[in-house]
Amino acid sequence: MATAIQTLAAQDVTARQSASSKKAAQATVWSRTREGLRYLLAAMFFVLSSPVLLVLWLRLPDCLLVRKVNELALGCMRIVCGLAGVSVRLRSAANEQAFNDRLQKWIRTPMVLQWSSPFYSKGHASIMCHTYDQPGRWMDDGELQKLAAALLTVAKASMDQVPAHRLFNGDPRAVFANRIVSVAYDGDKPVGFTCMVYLPHRGDIILHLGLTMIALSHRGRRIQSPIFTKCLVLPMVNLWRMQYWVTNIAASPAGIGSVCDYFCDVYPDYLNRNTCSWVHRDIACSVLRHFRYEFGCSSKAVFDTRKFVVYRSNMPEGGGSPQFIKEDGKPVSKYRNEAVNTFVKQMLDLTAGDELFQVGRVDLIQTTMKFLLSDRSVKLLQCILVHARDYHISTSIIQTTQYQVPHQQRDLTRQPVRGRR
Repeated sequence: MATAIQTLAAQDVTARQSASSKKAAQATVWSRTREGLRYLLAAMFFVLSSPVLLVLWLRLPDCLLVRKVNELALGCMRIVCGLAGVSVRLRSAANEQAFNDRLQKWIRTPMVLQWSSPFYSKGHASIMCHTYDQPGRWMDDGELQKLAAALLTVAKASMDQVPAHRLFNGDPRAVFANRIVSVAYDGDKPVGFTCMVYLPHRGDIILHLGLTMIALSHRGRRIQSPIFTKCLVLPMVNLWRMQYWVTNIAASPAGIGSVCDYFCDVYPDYLNRNTCSWVHRDIACSVLRHFRYEFGCSSKAVFDTRKFVVYRSNMPEGGGSPQFIKEDGKPVSKYRNEAVNTFVKQMLDLTAGDELFQVGRVDLIQTTMKFLLSDRSVKLLQCILVHARDYHISTSIIQTTQYQVPHQQRDLTRQPVRGRR
């Protein structure tokens, strides 16, 4: 009898712990669901108010009517952002002169200057992300220095030595004039960033995916995807377009695989799903001919126009970043698909500092569908369904054991059982 009671008590404790973990998981799922519904509601209001919001992206002659409509549009934009649960800083007359003084004719003046919103990392820790579009054109000197210091702090926490990159040794005003930056903060401490750069090409704009760094203490907490996504979404708002071309140079299988799986028309691809078109080759050659200094690629590195491999991209001669060279030949992070890891191993010599150059497109609809149909999203849905099923089973076990365990034995568990009345 005593053995049976102890067994039931142990089952009671186990079921209670399982229920507690399931409740925590469900709380996280519910918070993300509410966040998604909030974004959906904001998107619906944005579509309904789009005729008024259109004024914010048009350059209309200055008059009383235009100013009134502009004030109405700014109010609608603040409502949209409030529904989405994000904090934004919008362009205003106060900083309009600063934009005119630092005018870049090939890129639009951003409407949303700053986008701040929290997200939940692995382990249920709330991380605040601040995304800035072209901060070098509108921030004051104090804010720019603070932003540069935050990026430098993350770089020191990510590597033993700060990379020889323009982000860390250039003039902040010039460096951040054509960049979009997302910085993740855990409390007051910067723990990760993504910095992308706008580049002109044949009268259009290309977004180079640039540099991403995560502090060693926060790796594995799924911080990279949210800050990366925010850097891709904000240009759609400020450039007023649903798709644009992107470029990427990397030696990490995780970065190369993600670009292949989530972006459109990417070349080169580890499964050879896309062929190299004239557009791919033209963009790659143009970017590597004129803008290597923007992303730390050596001017003496050799570009293979057939394989899209930049040989010795990170060598110090010519402005490369030797800190990224892997002397042991092992990549920084592998991809979940082993085919990508094999592809990178065959294409690149990491001990020599080789990197792969990729060209692709970001398309709002296609990229979103690729993410929703990805293996990770399917597994997340399966996990939610399993948690929901297990929660009901564990609740039934707790309710049953309540009436089987004597009152004195329940007190020994230190966690009184509460059944439904």
